[in-house]
Amino acid sequence: MRLMERTVGANFRGIRPTVERVMRRLALVIAMALAVSACNQAEETTGSIDACARNVLPSYNPKVLDQCVAVCKQCEHGVTVTCTTACKLRGAQ
Repeated sequence: MRLMERTVGANFRGIRPTVERVMRRLALVIAMALAVSACNQAEETTGSIDACARNVLPSYNPKVLDQCVAVCKQCEHGVTVTCTTACKLRGAQ
């Protein structure tokens, strides 16, 4: 019986997490959470793009591809390729 207890006790001793392991895991989880939250770099729009669009084109229609791309390049500091893709995804033709 004592031999069995020693063997079982020896096996469980390595499984139980130490404080150091728990702290490392916690630090890793926190670092990963911070890295993921930093990935979203999109700026919040508060209507300033709409105001800029009205300054660029007084009769701005976001469904017209040429107008949408022009406003995107001017007001959102985009390039032609990304603005064309974004406008098409928004439904411009």
